[in-house]
Amino acid sequence: EYVFSALVTTSSASTIPFLVKIQTNEAPRLGTCGSSPAVGTGLETNFRLACSGWTDDDHPLQYKFQTVRYYGSLPSDRIYSDVCANRFLPTYDTVLPAPAGSGNDASARLEMRAIIMDDLGAETYSQFFVNVSRPDNLNVEIELSKLRDTVADGDLQSFTTHVLALSADGRISSDQQQNLLQMIASVTLDSTSQFETRAKSINVENSATLVQAVTAILSPELKDHLSNQALDILTDVTKIAADRDSYGENPRNTLIASGSGLRNLISLHSKEVSTGADFSQGFNPNLAMKADAVIHSLSRMMLKDAVIGEDERKLSFPGVKNDSILQVSGRVLKGERVGNTALTHSFTGATVSFPEIPNVSGFAQAALSFVSLMNGAIYPTPLNASSAGVAVVEIRDPNTNNKIPVRGLEDPIRYTLPVSQNQSHTEMLLREGWNFSAVFWTGNEWSTDGVRFVRLAENRSSVICETTHLTSFSSQMRLNV
Repeated sequence: EYVFSALVTTSSASTIPFLVKIQTNEAPRLGTCGSSPAVGTGLETNFRLACSGWTDDDHPLQYKFQTVRYYGSLPSDRIYSDVCANRFLPTYDTVLPAPAGSGNDASARLEMRAIIMDDLGAETYSQFFVNVSRPDNLNVEIELSKLRDTVADGDLQSFTTHVLALSADGRISSDQQQNLLQMIASVTLDSTSQFETRAKSINVENSATLVQAVTAILSPELKDHLSNQALDILTDVTKIAADRDSYGENPRNTLIASGSGLRNLISLHSKEVSTGADFSQGFNPNLAMKADAVIHSLSRMMLKDAVIGEDERKLSFPGVKNDSILQVSGRVLKGERVGNTALTHSFTGATVSFPEIPNVSGFAQAALSFVSLMNGAIYPTPLNASSAGVAVVEIRDPNTNNKIPVRGLEDPIRYTLPVSQNQSHTEMLLREGWNFSAVFWTGNEWSTDGVRFVRLAENRSSVICETTHLTSFSSQMRLNV
């Protein structure tokens, strides 16, 4: 226990003493975690995950086991998927997925993590590895039947683990992929219930993880149909996550899994060329509209992950040849006077400038989130045509953290969004008949009400727009015909 003393001087020069007591809690320590056996076959071997020797004064201890997967090439590009929920028993029996791309290599190491938590919530993380090879003869139909049984039994944790294992294995036909997506839809978003009811009970982190796993193996020949199903699930999952006050034990996992799933679909609709990614095909208009809804929710989710007063949070999802095709960042500033100030994203150059806003007095929180779509990844545009994305801007009450409605402003809010790679590239687009417009997301579609395109910025690679309300903004390029 720590005791801090302070003297506060008032405006009348009198002093008031204060004492602040802080109790610290040490996390569990001195234990180990591992698997028995330490070598086995994915979807076949029954592994016993176990922790032992952990000590802590605050009992009882709880345990959780997770697999670790990577969505990019950097050590930090990792996502954790629960193998089991928090449990008081220090052991858990389960099948495991082989590491993606491991083939039949018996030495392929699957990274695992155990979380040991005491009764006051202090956590310790323990990393270990299990050698998991692909099964020689995988009967996918039998595995799908097992999945149906886990759904019938209500064992959604085993369902998630099996889906991850099937996705990592890769030997699954187009028809089987479709069946898998339909099962995921039935598990995550029961079509017989209302959206509001689903929103209260759905585990968005598991749902996003399932979609991310399946979209990694979708067949190109069925990309439109399967992408439509996957985007339907992602649209609902991300909207539920963005609407919640709290959206899971690990909100960053939900954001990473959702963004990775969208990245997989973008990559599916692109074609590889020697110089990198060519996204000139893009999504069809129906898929693009659904992707817009997901992107809008991702941007709102990032604001929940941003920490007040800290540097902006950023996630990048690599595509072909590790070129980043989707970036998400969010920043919240506290103690900044909203009137006559600007909020900027350093890595995109997106900015928003606030005038004096009626009914917003004193200090408030200004929040800006931006999803950058590199290389025109979603829309049918020229090669490397656009890095424009979606910006979400909010003003919040610093005491309640609630959004303050802003609409019908006489003095508009001005914002700047990046739209192309450089000045010469913008000039080329204009010569080819492309023009720019300002739009905002209504929740179902893009609209121009209350927003207008002002002009290109001095660097000719960004657009300057104005709005009389706050919502989700974007800039669209259209070809004049």
